[in-house]
Amino acid sequence: MSNITTKQRMPFYIVLSACALVVLGDLRNVITPFGYWVVWGLVLASGLLAVNARRIHIDIVFLCASFGFAILVLALLIAGLANADAYTAYQAAKFIMIYAVFVVVYANSQFLDIDDFYRISATATCIGLTVFIISKYWLSDYYIVLGDGRQGSLFAYPGVLWKTSAFFCAFMIAKMLSSPLSRIMITAFVLVSSIYLLLADSSRTGFLWFAVILIAFASIVFLLNTARLLSIVSILILLIGLFAVFNLDAIYGFLEGKSLLVVNRLFEGDPIRSKMLSDGILNAEACLPLGCGFQSSTSIVGGQPMVIHNVYLAILGDLGALGEIGLLIIVLSPLLFFALREWFNGPAAAALAYYKLAAYLGASCFCFLLLFHPLSSEMSEWGYWAIMLSWLSRLSKMGESSEVVQEMSTKL
Repeated sequence: MSNITTKQRMPFYIVLSACALVVLGDLRNVITPFGYWVVWGLVLASGLLAVNARRIHIDIVFLCASFGFAILVLALLIAGLANADAYTAYQAAKFIMIYAVFVVVYANSQFLDIDDFYRISATATCIGLTVFIISKYWLSDYYIVLGDGRQGSLFAYPGVLWKTSAFFCAFMIAKMLSSPLSRIMITAFVLVSSIYLLLADSSRTGFLWFAVILIAFASIVFLLNTARLLSIVSILILLIGLFAVFNLDAIYGFLEGKSLLVVNRLFEGDPIRSKMLSDGILNAEACLPLGCGFQSSTSIVGGQPMVIHNVYLAILGDLGALGEIGLLIIVLSPLLFFALREWFNGPAAAALAYYKLAAYLGASCFCFLLLFHPLSSEMSEWGYWAIMLSWLSRLSKMGESSEVVQEMSTKL
């Protein structure tokens, strides 16, 4: 009986391992890029052994993502051949590996229960918080603080740390909205810890997306249960206040009249990115239709070339029109098909609706961050997409007849 239980829970641990790896996004700086891909290879191999392919339901979302990857890999090969660029052709192999990991995460996610999404999200957040705190206060050689005050570590560099919050905090909110008020304190603490990571990184992208998450959930809860929204907000305010008391950096900053770093950065503007957009347009015009090669779209920043920080624009110059089509199919078509399916299926039970919203926000967040980040072939980037899309697929198959959903709905 224990063997059956262990086998049934293997998909949970496979997906949890994938989430831990994306949270420790710069782990390759510690164990080398090769070691990082070896670890992902172990997840891939374990995931293939853990799942029974005959029981997996392949949906149109998976098929569209697969088709998009095929086009993207083809664009990489064509651009590599057209420019005699072996590095670009090599990226095709990496994207094939990314797709293979996506298949494994997708397959194993189909066996998760609705509450597993919260458990994995909370565990991944705690892993990220623990590693950051250890790096900051004990293993100082692994701690990183930039000149503008942004924090991180060799495990999750500034610009990476915030993603833990942006992608996983929505599932904490969904759990809080799906549980009795007397049982949400631990979840609320994990959520506040997630916010702490966001503020430590002070990413403008992360801050803006967190605002989107709050607005989305506040809107749906206001429509369903206003009193509950006020109760949860009160609990969060209390925990954030207690958290600030123990955060000496925040107290000293307040006494010295300093604003939150992320607020300062939002109002500073971004002339560098504005210049990148202009240069990106010029690069795209010069390199269409086949592209000039992977990460060839650059802008001169501080006297040095830097890749364009807008994937939708940069990929036109890198991989041409075919690469742009492949990317858009990968990231946008699943969101469109999910929205249409939900429209025709009608409203779901409240508990399930919160989790579906969390997964939809997670998949949408990947589309959002592509507006402000360079084209990457690393699992630290694409891993979030693979996880969120897989979870969205699984949740979209859960109906009101699900025993777990009915049980959670009765708690509201």
